[in-house]
Amino acid sequence: MKGIQGLVLALALGILGAVFNCIYLASRAKDVDNVDFVAIAPNVVLVRGEPLKDEQLSKVSIPRQNVGNLGQYALLWSAKDTVVGSKVWRAKTGGSLLLNDDTTTPPGELAFGHDDPNERAFFVPINTGNIVTSLLSPGDEVSFLVNRSRFAAPAPAPAKPAAESAAKDAGVAKDKEKLKPVADPVASPAVDTDVIGPFKILAIGNRMSSTPVWNAGRSASTSENVLTISVTMKDLDHLDEKPQKLWDLLKATNFQQVGVLLHPRKRFDR
Repeated sequence: MKGIQGLVLALALGILGAVFNCIYLASRAKDVDNVDFVAIAPNVVLVRGEPLKDEQLSKVSIPRQNVGNLGQYALLWSAKDTVVGSKVWRAKTGGSLLLNDDTTTPPGELAFGHDDPNERAFFVPINTGNIVTSLLSPGDEVSFLVNRSRFAAPAPAPAKPAAESAAKDAGVAKDKEKLKPVADPVASPAVDTDVIGPFKILAIGNRMSSTPVWNAGRSASTSENVLTISVTMKDLDHLDEKPQKLWDLLKATNFQQVGVLLHPRKRFDR
């Protein structure tokens, strides 16, 4: 009998301890320092170009000790009102955090010369027949492939034998026809390719952002057969060496469209 009473007492004490432990953990949870972020509300799916509504957003709290560098990329809840009405440039599903660049908008004008007073915008015609311009974005680095044709000078034709002086009058015209020199074939052109760069892209036609961001802003892309690149002036009246070489070759080829060599993009850990 005493054994049963002891067992019941131990069980009661265990339950009481568990209750006190839950109460303690609940009180401690209130003391945890959280960072609140903006997330897409559950069961909400946003398509590219859709404006954000307040009811489509929810708050996600993460303990500060677990945030790490997330605060550099995810939008804080305190800034929620700044994005309401903004358009997302990529699809977002419920439960995903809203990142700072999800609502990036295309710039309204070219940005150059602010950090370097010698920076200029230089326009280059490109061959869109072998370039996927939608894969290019402002900020990318490219080099240009410029073909220079050079023709070898034709060799002088060998001397032809004189007409026979004893030719009959009736056969003179026929003999002259036979003795006409044959024209030398035109030498085929040899092609040199110059690679000039790298240069930073400022715009592709009128597009001044990546293709998804530009399309999300419902902007139409035009004149993508011209790249606007950043170049530097040596002084007020003279281009730097690389852009000067590019300009000279463009003039030499009568401003024919050039090829584009895309350089690897820098990777950032996110």
